[in-house]
Amino acid sequence: MLVIAGIVLNFFAGIIVESKIPKTISTSDIKSHYLDHYERYSNELNHLGGLNLLEDLPKDLVSPNTILYVKLGEGSKRILIQGDSWAEVLATNLKSRILIEEFTKSFDSEIFLAGIGSYSPSIFSAQLRVLDRDFGIKPDYVIAVVDQTDIGDELCRYKSLRSIERNGEVSVATFIPAQRYEYFMLQNHLKTMRVLGSDSFNLYKVFLLALDNLKAQPQRPTCSWSDIQSYLEKEITDLDKNYFIEIIHDYINKVFSQEKTKKLLFVTSPHKRHLTLEYKTDVKDLILEAIKSHPAHNRITLLDLKPSIQDKLKEVSIYSIYKKNDVSSHLSNEYHSKILTQTLMSELSNMLGP
Repeated sequence: MLVIAGIVLNFFAGIIVESKIPKTISTSDIKSHYLDHYERYSNELNHLGGLNLLEDLPKDLVSPNTILYVKLGEGSKRILIQGDSWAEVLATNLKSRILIEEFTKSFDSEIFLAGIGSYSPSIFSAQLRVLDRDFGIKPDYVIAVVDQTDIGDELCRYKSLRSIERNGEVSVATFIPAQRYEYFMLQNHLKTMRVLGSDSFNLYKVFLLALDNLKAQPQRPTCSWSDIQSYLEKEITDLDKNYFIEIIHDYINKVFSQEKTKKLLFVTSPHKRHLTLEYKTDVKDLILEAIKSHPAHNRITLLDLKPSIQDKLKEVSIYSIYKKNDVSSHLSNEYHSKILTQTLMSELSNMLGP
């Protein structure tokens, strides 16, 4: 009787385990690919895309490398798009993805979407090295979507984790759980993936996941949203501004260390509180200053979405353009494609020419 009960419980535990794994991947994928990527890049890229990213993509776009990038198109011109969640949504938003796929066909190009939540320019630099060294991605054009929160990310989250090697290469180590807590910490994904990818009985997997949840105490992130936005609420100090510009210069140097790369395009956008004049610092101004003071300035362009957003505000409310109750001021799904993706594809078409 106990054996039968165990079999039944293990069966239902299997259903729970399967519900934790995105439908686009399998347990064997976790064991052979995803876990390896998480462990291999933990001290270069701080963190990678989470399981939630895999859940939001169609199966034909999911590969072992999806937690690093998504590739669209098969053309001869290579375009790399980096950024945080603003760029990540270019892959997960269906309308944005369709626009990008149409662009690749019209302009004989392939686009690598490498946006990952909470990435910022220091990690962009490290990501460029990884994509070149391990995946052979040498872009003709690089697009960097730099969010307003990248200022706080660089100054609060990553400053103590950023290191520069003798050859000038940048790395951003992962957080040490005993010292820091962030919601996207690599260790959180690793724990779950190790359990899901193990050969243990499903009942034991459910027990381990439940035990981990019980042990996990709610923690305040080391850099909370109030910490991140505080850099926008006041005028940035000269010390912080110079540090951020130095990071942008390091990133530009890395971009053009690839002889194949022709141009770099920065993309910025205001948050709601910029439009209501509550925020005093705008990342666009820092990027512009960094571009002007860099020797490669004639190969760099800045695209700011403020004019496009202001045009839409003539037709719709600000609460239609931005996600409701989102302190990070992400664009709504509809206007992500209508503003960010359409404007970006238009700028890229001008950049690539006929």
